[in-house]
Amino acid sequence: MGCWSKAITPQSRLSWIEYIGVPLDCWCEEFFMRLGWAVGEPLVIEMDTLARNMLDRGKVLVLSLFGLSCPESIKVVTGKASFLVTTREVQQPVD
Repeated sequence: MGCWSKAITPQSRLSWIEYIGVPLDCWCEEFFMRLGWAVGEPLVIEMDTLARNMLDRGKVLVLSLFGLSCPESIKVVTGKASFLVTTREVQQPVD
């Protein structure tokens, strides 16, 4: 097997994105998928998030463009209310 070629450049990467501050009345699969689209292409919602085992934060595995960073927060508008959801990339193995 040869060395890595400089001609091969990564185009995308997998990242677990953690969302903090999601109101309980918004806590559902569809909402987390929409949050995932704000960062990249959502692939999987963490099982603990779907099972509502940890209601202070939820995680989504996203495929994002290489070199793009995760925003610090996402402004969400639902009806007449709006709120900020804090986001951060977390180090977690991809199973």
